[in-house]
Amino acid sequence: MSSRMLDFKIDGRRLHAELPRAGRPLRVPSALGPDYEASFARGRGIFDELNALAAANDVFVLIDSRILGLYGKYLRVPQNRIFAALAEERFKTVGGVLRLLDFLDKGGANKASLLLVIGGGIMEDAGGFAATMFKRGIRWVFAPTTLLSMCDSCIGAKTGINFGRAKNQLGLFAKPEAVLLDPRLLRTLEHRHIRSGMGEILKMCVIGGDRALALYRKDAPSALACDAAALERLIALSLSIKKAVVEKDELERDIRKALNYGHTVGHALEALSGFRISHGEAVAMGMMAANEIAAWSGNLPKPLLRELENDCLELCAGVKLPRLQADSLGRVLVKDKKSVGGKVLIVAPRAVGDTVFLAFPPGARLWQALIQALTERFKTA
Repeated sequence: MSSRMLDFKIDGRRLHAELPRAGRPLRVPSALGPDYEASFARGRGIFDELNALAAANDVFVLIDSRILGLYGKYLRVPQNRIFAALAEERFKTVGGVLRLLDFLDKGGANKASLLLVIGGGIMEDAGGFAATMFKRGIRWVFAPTTLLSMCDSCIGAKTGINFGRAKNQLGLFAKPEAVLLDPRLLRTLEHRHIRSGMGEILKMCVIGGDRALALYRKDAPSALACDAAALERLIALSLSIKKAVVEKDELERDIRKALNYGHTVGHALEALSGFRISHGEAVAMGMMAANEIAAWSGNLPKPLLRELENDCLELCAGVKLPRLQADSLGRVLVKDKKSVGGKVLIVAPRAVGDTVFLAFPPGARLWQALIQALTERFKTA
């Protein structure tokens, strides 16, 4: 095994990820069309690259209203080609997507048009979904502006919108033409949202093995202090691990489900809190619950359970739980899209770098075990 490779297992299947090299774009293979690249902006920053795309294409822009307020003066696109929206879960719905489609239609967008999506995961989900639906698909480029979207969702071609009071129930595979990254944009992000993004990076590094987790722990203090170099290293590491999984299972037929580690319970906590708990905080809490269930079922050694708990608590300490009742938690969990054969699927580590799928019959025993795992560690709002 090369010294530049990470070695890890998912459901007994061995995978390898190449450690990122500074300055080199990450090429992502895709069965949905041509390969695409995720690359870090250099020089004066990402808006030079976005403006070059705008000058060379028939461009429309979907942008987070907050980002437009902060950086709009650097974006050289006519106002009537810009659709700004608040980055709220209520925009990531059928109604929000229809509003964006109406904007594209009335603006005269056609099959040759390019949609620039600038913002976090909510903009990515709504923009990618709309671009893939409009005229059976137009090109889109994603410029993520949150750590969550830079370190995880920007590659892999999945988009999802909320439906029926549950997250991401309607989805499409919608790969961008390119991903443009610039960690310098994170300087204006609240610390809580940096911590939230670190939850997804921690998830990826536990999946990626001991070496990946050691690299995470080395850079995490500086990254949490918003050091751009440390953030770039961790973003590149996280994306390299995700690429190794996605190129083997882009359409999530089997091993890609491992990337939902922490998400089964995490999505439930988000929904039950009215989205007061951020996604990354919920993922860290969901990882802790999944680890506890893995230990409870004899799959995870107690010393490793406590070690990983410390990593997670750095990212969600002080977060208050919604009031959890077995019936309400159960209703959300059984709607989880990863549930199969009437069973709830919990993704959990058996060891760092050895991820397994644990299927449990739904019922009060599982709901109470999850509630106990959480209420022992977090206060209720």
